[in-house]
Amino acid sequence: MIQTEGCNALNNFFRKNMPLTTRPASDSEVGLGRPYTVPCVRGFRNFFYWDTCFANWGLLEMGMTEQARNNLRNMAELISRWGYVPNADVLTNRSQPPLFVRSVFDYVEATGDRSVIGELLPAMVREHDFWRVCRAAPCGLTRYGNSADAEGLREFNEDISRRLGLTEGDLAEGPEDPNLMACAESGWDFSSRFFDGMTCVAAHICPVDLNAMLFDAEQKIAAFAAEAGDDGLSRTFSGYAGTRLAKMRELMYDPERKLFLDYDCRTGTRRREVRHAGSFAAAAFGAGGSAEGLTALLRVLECEHGLAVCEKSPFSERFQWDFPFMWAPVTAIAWEGLKAVGLLAAADRLRDKFCTTVERVFQKTGNLWEKYDALTGEKGVSCEYETPPMLGWTAGVYLRFRTAENKTVQPERERIEALKAAL
Repeated sequence: MIQTEGCNALNNFFRKNMPLTTRPASDSEVGLGRPYTVPCVRGFRNFFYWDTCFANWGLLEMGMTEQARNNLRNMAELISRWGYVPNADVLTNRSQPPLFVRSVFDYVEATGDRSVIGELLPAMVREHDFWRVCRAAPCGLTRYGNSADAEGLREFNEDISRRLGLTEGDLAEGPEDPNLMACAESGWDFSSRFFDGMTCVAAHICPVDLNAMLFDAEQKIAAFAAEAGDDGLSRTFSGYAGTRLAKMRELMYDPERKLFLDYDCRTGTRRREVRHAGSFAAAAFGAGGSAEGLTALLRVLECEHGLAVCEKSPFSERFQWDFPFMWAPVTAIAWEGLKAVGLLAAADRLRDKFCTTVERVFQKTGNLWEKYDALTGEKGVSCEYETPPMLGWTAGVYLRFRTAENKTVQPERERIEALKAAL
């Protein structure tokens, strides 16, 4: 790993604190069968879905492979109970971005342990069934939703309305409006990306990143099934992937912007009002993209200290998943997307801005944070709630970025040293 003062300090911090984010199974409020990872040392006691997928990056980079495997098995256990991985082990009325399959793939890639493929394949298939059936949109793509009853929706809407300063008229479908919880299931809670003004419409939107993640999952399940000797299952999932990709190209690809955009089922149109970093996901997860389109998107979202998740809009100041905030998982996906279309210098620049910001704020505060301000390079100060310290996904993305940086430059260093030795 490239060594800088800030990097060394963070490495010491990770060695001390990452093990402390593991809770024993006996601490689980829902009876998880294995030790589990929480987002930070203090302030969290529950197991969160997509937080843990990125935290696993950090665990794998640090050689904590047993705990990374425990987290995958905990996800499989939750799928066996609910049919999906809940937002958190105690927040079961919604899921989060479906990255379980990708996390299994990441684990296998990092460890070479292929025994988990056969073990976890039934859970991968069952979770995909949930998204394919329970979150199907009329247009043939997939959207976010909820698994709450009417009372749960009313209570949730009341709480979020207070948090966002919404009025009764902002709930387009009344007290049991499903849109706010659909937005929460997206992980982007909350963002002008999923709103028309101050009215949330998330339950009617097919997001680029969700469908790209599912396309990636379908391809990987097909490959895992083939490896497990189930050719019929492999063909089925190859078919799902082909159908999804065709539908994404038909409905989501905008030839003018050369980008995949969210699709609005109500209007039958692509959503062009707010440009956002979710569009990087199509390239990141293999569904396609163009260097020209991603360059133009980066021009809108890149700031001095990193990537803002959305372009600035009249409503940005009301939402935390909006301009000017930089979030680790979205930056990671954007980085993958830029690399996929050959924009390596831009990917390196984005990676370096993220790492430098994390290091500088750590030197000031002694901690990592849930989100950062891409304009100022400081800890993100949210209007929705006080920004908590966050080790899990911030550490995971930082460690993955620094390791990637090392892999990029190390061969060149070795070449220079060899030349010096020859001289």
